[in-house]
Amino acid sequence: MKHRGTVQLRNGGRPQDVYANGWNPHPRCLAHEVYLTDFLLCYEGEADIVREPRRMHPKLNQDAEMTFQQTGRFFNIEFDTGSEDLGTVERKFDAYRRTRDFLLVVTLSERRMRHLMDRAESVKEIALFAVLDEVMDDPHGTVFRDCFGNVASL
Repeated sequence: MKHRGTVQLRNGGRPQDVYANGWNPHPRCLAHEVYLTDFLLCYEGEADIVREPRRMHPKLNQDAEMTFQQTGRFFNIEFDTGSEDLGTVERKFDAYRRTRDFLLVVTLSERRMRHLMDRAESVKEIALFAVLDEVMDDPHGTVFRDCFGNVASL
C-alpha cells in the first residue's frame, strides 16, 4: 500500500490520508475516487466491479462498471462531485446515447442531482440518479430516480 495523498471531504473534519495498492489517481481526483469507492462498497460482494479504464468501453470513459452477480444486470457508473460544469456533463451524457446499458449517476447533493437530470435529455431512457448519502443509508432502497419522476432500487 502506498500513500497517494490527502483529501478534504465535504463533511468537514480533518483531512484524510488516501492509500492504494497498484492504483495512482491524479491528486486532483482523490476526493472523486474516495466518493466513488464509498458508493461501490455499498454493493461489495453482490456485484462485480470494474474500475480500470483499459477494461471498460473506450468511448464512454465511465468511472466504473458494475454487474450484479445474481441478476446479471449491468450498469455504467458516473460519479459527479460538482466540479465539472453542466455543459461538460451534458457532453459526457451524449457519449452514452448509443448504448442501451443503464447509467447510474451518483452525486453529492439533491440540488446537483436535479441540475444533472435537467441536462440528461440524451440519456433520459437509461439513466438513474441518486445522492450518495441516500445510497449509503439504504443501498437497496428506492433511492434512485429517473428523469420521469419514478423511483427505483437496484
